[in-house]
Amino acid sequence: MEELKISPVQKRKLFVFKIIGGLIILVLVGFLISLYTRAFDPLWNPFRPKPEKVIEKMALEMEVLKTVHSKAKIDFEEIEDTKESFKISINFGGDSDNSDPKNPKSAGDFEAALAFEGMQFSLAGEGRVVGETSYFKLTTIPALPFLTMFGIDLSEVKDRWIKIDQESIMDWLKSIMGQIPTPGIEEMFKKQIESQKEMEEKLEKLIVGKKLYLVKEELKDEKIDKIKVYHYIVALNKEEIKKLISEIMGIYYDMTFEAMIEVIPEQFKPSPEEIEREKQEAIKDLKRNLDEFFEKIGEIEGEVWIDKKDNLLYKIKGEKEIDLSKFEEKTQGRISIKFEMDFSNFNQPVKIEAPKEYKTLEEIFGGSLIEIQARARDSRRREDLNWIRYQIETSYYTLEKYPQAKTIPTTPVPIDPGSGPCPTYQ
Repeated sequence: MEELKISPVQKRKLFVFKIIGGLIILVLVGFLISLYTRAFDPLWNPFRPKPEKVIEKMALEMEVLKTVHSKAKIDFEEIEDTKESFKISINFGGDSDNSDPKNPKSAGDFEAALAFEGMQFSLAGEGRVVGETSYFKLTTIPALPFLTMFGIDLSEVKDRWIKIDQESIMDWLKSIMGQIPTPGIEEMFKKQIESQKEMEEKLEKLIVGKKLYLVKEELKDEKIDKIKVYHYIVALNKEEIKKLISEIMGIYYDMTFEAMIEVIPEQFKPSPEEIEREKQEAIKDLKRNLDEFFEKIGEIEGEVWIDKKDNLLYKIKGEKEIDLSKFEEKTQGRISIKFEMDFSNFNQPVKIEAPKEYKTLEEIFGGSLIEIQARARDSRRREDLNWIRYQIETSYYTLEKYPQAKTIPTTPVPIDPGSGPCPTYQ
């Protein structure tokens, strides 16, 4: 058989083809490696993890975090005939420290504002939790005269830390009740507090494995503070959430009755059959109400941003507009709800301590019911005097004179119009 001869020109061409083929193979291999390592990670990348898996890993990573900083903003706005009826804005943020699981700590602050028919009220404060003890302080308080009718004077607590724990709550209740017989109240209260941990453990077990969300869309990757993040649109899984709420109510119902049954007099104790029947009726009513609510409110969606490297949650954002006529035919208007929450400073050192100076509930709000009623009466009197003062000052600035009494006082008191507005009465 005659041997095939290759000319020098053909040899050169074959050599070039081999080089080109090798380069193509190298490019393909490099391309596949970049996809596999996700150095190049388009949405169609076959090696890209499923959104559900990413969110699942994120939940696990966030659960074992030692420290984290968070801040959030919530806006509620009612709109009628394209005009804003009222608006509530709430901003809050703070740090959490779970370095010691037996002694979790957190600290934060909040600001809330309500705008309604030309009026605006503001409320702000701080809070700290060290172990099982909470501390709370109001730094800005609204002027709400109607609270004095119930003996509540918020000025007494402004800029003061208040300690709240089991012991201080019991002391406060005792100071209020005074000599009023309260058989079993203290025991029932202690039982409910002791059962909180058990309730939390049961809730954790309930949530594990439940798919409370549905991934609706995977969006293009973004950057937050130079960190590459996944970006998804998710929706609440209404069926799973309804099921979870019903199960939670069942547990809560059982634990509440368990605490109450021990302190209820024997002649008034319901039978186990009656308790179970009431429980099932309550859960049935709850399921029906949840079905109606979710049908009227429609789908609830939001966006999440998750760190591509460490699977940490960086941001949550959602917006929902609710048509009020779907809940009440004669009610017109819409409510807009906006929510945004950011997370940062993962596992960064944070120092949280209990305040050095504080008051207990008993020290701030203590006293018998008679004393509380007396304080309420005194507060109403102060408000009445302040209202009279306001009307007199308004009259002076508007008419440049004080209002004249319809009857002549027994002891005339001369008033000099040039002396300025009426003094403030406290």
